[in-house]
Amino acid sequence: MASCVLAFDFGGTRARCALVGRDGSRLALEVRDRPAEADGRGWLERMIQAARELRAAHPEHAPLAIGVSFGGPVGTDGRIHSMHVSGWEHVDLAGMVSSEFSLPCAVDNDANLGAYGEYRYAPDVRGRDLAYFTVSTGVGGGFVWKGKPFRGAHGLAAEFGHIPVCPDDPSAPVCACGKRGCVESLASGRAIELAGREALKAAEREAAEGFNAGDVFAAAVRGEAWARPVRDRAVGALAWGVASILCVLDLPLVVLGGGVTQAGEALFEPLRARIEGYLPLVLRGRAEVRPAALGQFSPLLGAAALAWDRLDAEHG
Repeated sequence: MASCVLAFDFGGTRARCALVGRDGSRLALEVRDRPAEADGRGWLERMIQAARELRAAHPEHAPLAIGVSFGGPVGTDGRIHSMHVSGWEHVDLAGMVSSEFSLPCAVDNDANLGAYGEYRYAPDVRGRDLAYFTVSTGVGGGFVWKGKPFRGAHGLAAEFGHIPVCPDDPSAPVCACGKRGCVESLASGRAIELAGREALKAAEREAAEGFNAGDVFAAAVRGEAWARPVRDRAVGALAWGVASILCVLDLPLVVLGGGVTQAGEALFEPLRARIEGYLPLVLRGRAEVRPAALGQFSPLLGAAALAWDRLDAEHG
């Protein structure tokens, strides 16, 4: 029976669970979309059941510990809070999952673990300190410093999505955190989609079924007038956040993951240009800015790495 760990990744609209080997290999995977009516606890129950089914289908793999990536703040006590999904308020997620499977469990923020997953398992990243932005339903952040995720005094470091861009602009959208004009309120997938719908309405056009942030970037590349201001505002806000982090930390690498980054160079080409424009001359051209090498699986594999770390710590 092969040893492995069980990893979970809870995002804003989708969750994954997997059995993962020490080398980061995904031995088995289950992906579920969150039903619109499901709150946090209801969704947790569904994913616990999905994990039980996964284990039953693969009895040859025996998980030794559990790692959980969560899309929201995680305190030093392991309790979580979501700004996007109700029912996750101050929940002891590690304790609940551990009791369900009778295994040790560790939890961290999805962006911290996105950074750690890239650090541990992306072939051309290993050993390099980096910042990680997840740009999806919201905007999160994490960074690896001297080989470990840096969590800060209260476990809340790297809330990149809540860097203020235009907090005194009364026309700027209100963020889920309660402030106005944060990176997240301007550059998240949800913010871009909403701004895109408003721009289409102003142009007396209707959004297609399933319209999302990717459609805004595609339309901007095609030169559609309604899309360019929406793209430029989002890219500018995100670039402001990245440039701010580089000014503070002078990191060699910034990795971006999450659904919005699936726009590819339609996002990254203007983003890199805006970042360079925001940086002082002494920092320009020094940091690599690129999409996550592990794609959508960076946080999941970071959760697996966290579980392996937990095991190694317990066994010396």
